[in-house]
Amino acid sequence: MYVPEGHEPLSRDILQDPHISKYMEGWGRKGDYGLVAISEGKPVGSITIRYLSEDNKGYGYVSDDIPELGMAISQNYRGQGIGSALLHRLFEDLRSKNVTKVSLSVDPNNRAAMKLYRKFGFHKVGMEGTSITMVANLNRNHAIEFIAISKHRMINHYLPKLKICLEQLNHTMIWHKESDDSNSIGGIVSHVIEHVNRNTLRLVNPDVILSQGFEDYFPDVDVDKVILLDKLEITFSRYAEAMDLLSADQLHMYNMYHVVEHTGYHLGQIIDRAQRITGIQFQFVQNGINEKQLMKMVEEEIG
Repeated sequence: MYVPEGHEPLSRDILQDPHISKYMEGWGRKGDYGLVAISEGKPVGSITIRYLSEDNKGYGYVSDDIPELGMAISQNYRGQGIGSALLHRLFEDLRSKNVTKVSLSVDPNNRAAMKLYRKFGFHKVGMEGTSITMVANLNRNHAIEFIAISKHRMINHYLPKLKICLEQLNHTMIWHKESDDSNSIGGIVSHVIEHVNRNTLRLVNPDVILSQGFEDYFPDVDVDKVILLDKLEITFSRYAEAMDLLSADQLHMYNMYHVVEHTGYHLGQIIDRAQRITGIQFQFVQNGINEKQLMKMVEEEIG
């Protein structure tokens, strides 16, 4: 059960509560399965599943044929990837047992758990009291994979390249127009920032109505390079946060593909112009910003 940071841990007496004890009583009956994480010879986390029934529902009950998952990590071991490792191994084991779905209950204020469960394909199917009931399909979730690829391409490929380009340019280079009908590098960067901001709003609120005429938005705001870099960092950080909270059933694949493609197109313009102006050849691939590294980051996230 979730205990907010700063609150006292729950007493072990809570294990005697019938709503809790039903997850452990008579452990080892048909369908029960669990794993324990061990560090230096002591248990630091566990994950279990148990089939419950219509007349003996758990907090995350969905149906008699979908087991309910429970997981706990010792406080001093959280944030170290133990939860991800347990979920990854559990999913592998359950697939071998031909289990196709699993449910759970989570407090919506437990943002770390919400983020972890969404990463593994869990999506909301209802509410029980103040808690969210979620279900995951244990077959490989290509929607989750697409979300992870898109996020890491934006955050760990495109953003570093944009920053490296800007850092090599002075104020005049950033805001110089090569002709009256062309856009400055600063104008293109501002266009990218606005486009990512608009798509972040769509991720948070799919029903949002955005203003028209964005395609002509290439403002020459003439701001300092430091301010432009800060805006880039904040904008992409907010986009990443919104992506982390996105579940497979919320994915609008066209919109997500468009923002990645659009950013990549303008990034190419900026790189070409920055290299031409400075005479510097940016060795992105050789310096670790490459597809091999992207694949590694995606695999680390989705297992």
